[in-house]
Amino acid sequence: MGFYPTCPGNMNYQLSSPVFDKVTIELNPNFYSGKEFVIATKNQSDKNLYIKAMQLNGKTLKRYTLNHADIVKGGMLNFDLKAKH
Repeated sequence: MGFYPTCPGNMNYQLSSPVFDKVTIELNPNFYSGKEFVIATKNQSDKNLYIKAMQLNGKTLKRYTLNHADIVKGGMLNFDLKAKH
């Protein structure tokens, strides 16, 4: 999906290049304020392994971490991938 936990009990996730074009996580309204969190990837392929740019809810994301609170609010994480570092 493009993120994974860095340490058990830590609420931050490390971002990496996704292997899917799009993933939608449906959030349970009994527990979370957001309806869904969508991860979308532009230029996803076996050759495009590097992150060119990221946006969280339309704003440029310059860090390679995402907090759990960002996910459960709902929204969209966009990745733009490239072939060379």
